[in-house]
Amino acid sequence: MARSKDKKRTKEQKDKIVKVAINLFIKKGYANSSINEIIKKAHINKGTFYHYFSSKEDLINLWAQQITSAMLPSVKKIANNPQLNALNKLKKSFDSIRAFKFKNRKKMMLLGQVMYKEENLKLRYYINNITIDLYKPVFTKIISQGKKEGSFKIDNPEDTAELMFRSASMMGEMLIPILLQKKITLKNITIFMRRFKSYKKILKQILGIEEEKINLFSFDKNMIKKIFQSR
Repeated sequence: MARSKDKKRTKEQKDKIVKVAINLFIKKGYANSSINEIIKKAHINKGTFYHYFSSKEDLINLWAQQITSAMLPSVKKIANNPQLNALNKLKKSFDSIRAFKFKNRKKMMLLGQVMYKEENLKLRYYINNITIDLYKPVFTKIISQGKKEGSFKIDNPEDTAELMFRSASMMGEMLIPILLQKKITLKNITIFMRRFKSYKKILKQILGIEEEKINLFSFDKNMIKKIFQSR
């Protein structure tokens, strides 16, 4: 029982430090926020911070992993379903990730605010790599199945999975700053939808999927509006 209480207290303390740090990163930028400022605002001593985290990078790593890894179990379950072909596994995986992000859109927008600050380029690269490391093995499995089934015209499944995520990171550079703008405008929504459509086409080319075979994922304008309103 004592160990259970200790674990709960540890989680609460770490979560408190992370929350304070993220709010500071949003206001001042990741690079301009010091550990001493985090300690002061969290009302803890230096020893407590270093008991839980070795650095700012360690802290943001934990937060990003908590968010991104939360989607992983449902994607793994889809990837391991013997009743589904690879195309349907891919679509259902994308649908699952999109649904999670939409349900947790306030957290995702907060993460985007930290990642897409101009001074946080290094941090953005770091978090993108965390996501790739977590999800590449699962999608490599799906893509390997698709290659065997003949639905994905590709050479190397692992390289294709990484390229798929690298292109998603690049598209994020074009899409997420639109969502972080102050005003919801028809122009912003139209640009987002146009760029998203372009990304879907690129993704199908990466995977060697025939254009008419399947609609991998979609956003509608009402969904985009709700994402804007979650800021």
